[in-house]
Amino acid sequence: PPPPALRKQAGATASPSSHLQVRLLLTGRKCAEEGENLGSAFASAIDCASAAVSAGPENCGQTLMWSEAYHAAWGCRCCVPLDDAAVGGEAHAEWSIYQLSGVAVASTSKETLPVACQKGALTATASGAAGKSLLSLNMRRAATGWEQLMASGIQVDYMQERMCRRMEAWLEALGDLSPAWAPKRRGSVSKALVWPFSAYSHFGVERVWSLGEYSQWADLCAALATLGVEVELWPWKRRGLPKKRDFDAADVIFMDYDGIHSSWRKTSLPPADKTWILDTFGTDGTVVDHGFFGRQPPLTNFPLKRFLTFVPGYSSRNTFLGVAVLRPSDAAASEAAPPRRKWQCVLWSKVHPWLNEKNGFPAYHHELLREYTKHCHVVATIDKKDTYGTEAAIQSCCPEVEIRGVASPSEFLELLRSSAVYVGVGEPLIAPSCFEALSLGTHVVQPRFPALRVLKNKPITEGWTSQHPWLEKVPEPFVFTVDPRDLTASVGRAFREIKLAFDSHFGEGDDAGGPPHLDAQALERFYVAGEYPNRDAYSIGGFLGRVGSIIQDTTRLEAKDWDWERSQHPQQLPQEWRNP
Repeated sequence: PPPPALRKQAGATASPSSHLQVRLLLTGRKCAEEGENLGSAFASAIDCASAAVSAGPENCGQTLMWSEAYHAAWGCRCCVPLDDAAVGGEAHAEWSIYQLSGVAVASTSKETLPVACQKGALTATASGAAGKSLLSLNMRRAATGWEQLMASGIQVDYMQERMCRRMEAWLEALGDLSPAWAPKRRGSVSKALVWPFSAYSHFGVERVWSLGEYSQWADLCAALATLGVEVELWPWKRRGLPKKRDFDAADVIFMDYDGIHSSWRKTSLPPADKTWILDTFGTDGTVVDHGFFGRQPPLTNFPLKRFLTFVPGYSSRNTFLGVAVLRPSDAAASEAAPPRRKWQCVLWSKVHPWLNEKNGFPAYHHELLREYTKHCHVVATIDKKDTYGTEAAIQSCCPEVEIRGVASPSEFLELLRSSAVYVGVGEPLIAPSCFEALSLGTHVVQPRFPALRVLKNKPITEGWTSQHPWLEKVPEPFVFTVDPRDLTASVGRAFREIKLAFDSHFGEGDDAGGPPHLDAQALERFYVAGEYPNRDAYSIGGFLGRVGSIIQDTTRLEAKDWDWERSQHPQQLPQEWRNP
């Protein structure tokens, strides 16, 4: 029999406030694959359906599961629309599946998007840029690419916000590319499948606790759209895993280790000729005997150059992708009157298990934070609900630290822009927010490791030297890499130098002239426009150019692509490349 909520109706029930109806589809069944959890305590199936309508088609399709017995505890859930499977899945006496009828699920209103990403704004931006002597054909392609991307139902809010707020900068960077972007005519890339499976699985979709990897995925999607490529951002759970037909429909594929292994086990591997693997730390080919990321099948189907890394030059056999940081002119022009900068520090990262010695991390992490508090007021924007006890660890270590909740991306950038220094305690490694800070004219201080650090459970054996090795390429006074073995002297010198530079620009009276050994014009450009030495590696223009090169290099693989590995472990390579 139907659940009590529908026993008085003949097949369907209607919402008294609309034409929305739900039809009982299957009793005693759960979804074949569960999607969005819309919340709990819905008193009826129609209330559950109303929540599905409000969520929009990008979050919920036309079917849902609801339970009279479980609704207060387990909520109502969307069913993932599967192309090749029935809606009903596992048998369960307390669950039933309903179908929405009488009204289509409402589409997302363009007014819910940031203004820059609304369709009219896209067209206007492209037209305006084309009027600045940019290639009109490229701009039209870019406008189309962005419209397709923004209409695709991006699940991670942070990714959409990051892309939208930077759209004009991406289009401007397209016009500045030299030589101008010119896709190959024959066999040119027109569609990309992008699948951030590892980020979805480990960092969350609705409640995201780490933004670093999502920054890279968002920038990749934005760059592809800017180059006129149609981006299919594969969703979390809604459609299961990509299948062979999905891979075949794409001209280039971007995925990660988790995606490769899941495809290998459950569907089919993507074609190696058109696949690139986003790999945070790099894969140098020296780790073989590891079941997940060792250089053995199926990973050896993909040559080392097809692994895209966060840090330039650290694994020379890979390809550097990085992230995209706003151009200095964009950072300076983001608002007419930038916030007044204070002499305060912002703590790098919003979760800090390494500040608790009970977790097995070295003591210098919390000793470093304690040293920072001697030189400036430290603000920490943290996830107060994390499982690591970050708030308690900071309060135990340094009660004078000002603890705030997690800020939105735009609020966090404003905090950086109004502060003097961004401080790291050695973890997390290579998070890109340090370059966001530099682009906003905020100094960065990070520790050098006491000894070379070979990362455990990573596919690379090269030793790491600091929290972000590329920061060591940026000279003082913009960045200081301090010695944790001599905290008082090293950190003290760094803050004295930064304070002299800071006061030379923002100070008054006797301090306003600044120290004679500092270049006043260089400091002016840094504080006002975010310019600093070696910044091009993480610029939007540099990132866009690298993605263009990746597209051009998405061609048939050759025996030479495995030359180094053929000399090291040929038995692990695909048969056709062992003895070409």
